[in-house]
Amino acid sequence: AGRRAEMLSALTRLIRARGRKHYVFLMGKLNAAKLANFTEVGAYVLLGSSEHSLVDSRDFYRPVVTPYELLLALSTTHEWSGEYVL
Repeated sequence: AGRRAEMLSALTRLIRARGRKHYVFLMGKLNAAKLANFTEVGAYVLLGSSEHSLVDSRDFYRPVVTPYELLLALSTTHEWSGEYVL
């Protein structure tokens, strides 16, 4: 839980630095019906265990991405190296 709290803090700082809004949701198993209740959200970042980090997001209303994908999307210094990092 400690590492997730550190990751959440780091992601929050990055999101705020880019002038974006963010919300934190705590929920059990992720599914499209749960997330469809939040239409104002543009994308979801799944911060959980590594076995739950890859989600087939075709059924979801908005993209579901990993923290690394968010970092690449919002960072001005990080570039994708071709390696996929969980």
